[in-house]
This record gives sequence, C-alpha cells and structure tokens, in this order.
Amino acid sequence: MIHFIKEKSNEGHKVQLALDANEVLGAESNGVSKILHECGMWDLLKVPGGNADAQLKDTFVRGTNRRIHYILGTRLFYEAKERYGALEYNDGIVSDHRSLFIDYDTTRLFGGRQTDHVSPSSRGFTSKNEKKVQKYMDHLEEYWIDHKISTRIQTLAEAVKQLEPRDIKRRWEAIDRDVTRGMAAAEKKVKGSGQRKHLWSEELDMAGYRLRYWKARLFDSRNNSMSSCVAVLKERAKVTDAEEEVRSTWQELEKKVQKARLELKAIQKQDQRKRDDSLHR
Repeated sequence: MIHFIKEKSNEGHKVQLALDANEVLGAESNGVSKILHECGMWDLLKVPGGNADAQLKDTFVRGTNRRIHYILGTRLFYEAKERYGALEYNDGIVSDHRSLFIDYDTTRLFGGRQTDHVSPSSRGFTSKNEKKVQKYMDHLEEYWIDHKISTRIQTLAEAVKQLEPRDIKRRWEAIDRDVTRGMAAAEKKVKGSGQRKHLWSEELDMAGYRLRYWKARLFDSRNNSMSSCVAVLKERAKVTDAEEEVRSTWQELEKKVQKARLELKAIQKQDQRKRDDSLHR
C-alpha cells in the first residue's frame, strides 16, 4: 500500500485513505504510523493543537478508547478540510463502528468552482418557498399517519432486545425505505407534473451551456482559479479557440456573459418554434 501511495503521489495525484486499521495509532510501528510517516500524510480527523480530551477517542464500541478507524490524506486534503468528526454509535445504521465524515472546501480541493450535479432548477422546491414547504409537510404527515410510521418505530424500539441484529437491520431499513417513498411522493405532489418552464431544443441546450461556460470563465478570472468544469463546458458549448481568448480581462468576460444571457433569453422566448425545429431536423 505504501508503495502504491508513493507512486500515485509522485505522479501528481492527491491521495485520501479511509481504513479500518484494527489498531490504535502508535501501537504498531509498521501500521498507521508508518503510512503517515513514509507517505507524508495527515490524520484528517485529528484536532490541530487540541489536547488529548479534544481528540476523537473511540470508533469501536468494544474496549476502552479504541479508535481504530482513520481517514488519512495528503497535504491538499488537510488544507481543504472544513468540518470533520464522527457520528454516534447506531446513528444512521446499526453498527458497533462509528461513521466518520469530512466536509471539504471543494473550490480549494478541486482548484475552482464545480458544477452542481443537482442544480436548483431540478429540485421540486426549496425551503425558501414557504407555501410549497407547508404543502410538502402536509402530504408527508398524511403519508406518515397512513403508513403508521411512528407506531412501527415504537414497536421496533420496544422489541429490539428480543430480535437478532440482522432482523433489526432488516426492519429498520424497511421503515427507512417507506419514509423515503413518502418523501418522494410528497415532493411529486408539490412539484406537479414536472413540466419545464421552457421547452427543450438543441439551441436552448447550447445557449445554456454557453452562458455557464462564460460565467465559469468570469469566476476564474476574478478569483485567480481554474475550475475543472471549464473544459467540459467549452466542449459542450462548442466555443471556438477564436472566441475563447484565454487572456481576456474580467471586464471583457463580463461582456461575454451579458451577451450569452441575452442570447439565452431570446431563444427562451421562441422555445416552441425552436423545439419544433429540433424535432423536424
């Protein structure tokens, strides 16, 4: 493993390693301590400058102060981390191990702004829309009552000592799946038919990519960064090298953003005709 990590680091890769080491840090000279030392990695869950009481003490329920799980990383992961820690035992899943987590500053980690794979426009609603939130909660409460979710949770909690772990897990997961179905059903009722505001067409798609491309370029210019999504957006927006002008100032890029926004609005106003043209090509 050490050879592999060193090899990838020398190739320019940033490495993060999550492991159930089954050992306490420092107890074995050839274990986690050796990986940290030889690979130039950091214990990402360690509180910098914190005393012993501030550190994560245990991740395994059996034994005392048994921290045997680690998330290690090279320098960039250490510098980009924002929040980190461990959940309580049996939080999320029934287990004698604790779940660990790290939240990263993605702009710093990936060298620029990243594409939102779940954009706001694809969501049924947001918490800012109070009417839709209330409607969602009403539908979810109705589903919760109809499917006796609270009763099932209480019954399972009372019977947990008489059940095998695998049966507990199976029944909790069944309730969880039912709750998820209820959430999806409530969101669907709030979202409605899912009809887009504008009819799709190749021109609309292209104009949207062009606007996103120029906005990403403007962001990078202002923040002296290099977003990983720029190359993909350039390809999808079919931006030519002549248009690109890599050394454009942010003022010039701002004008390109405005132009792309106006082009998108013009196509949106003709979305029906553009849609028909796309279908008949």
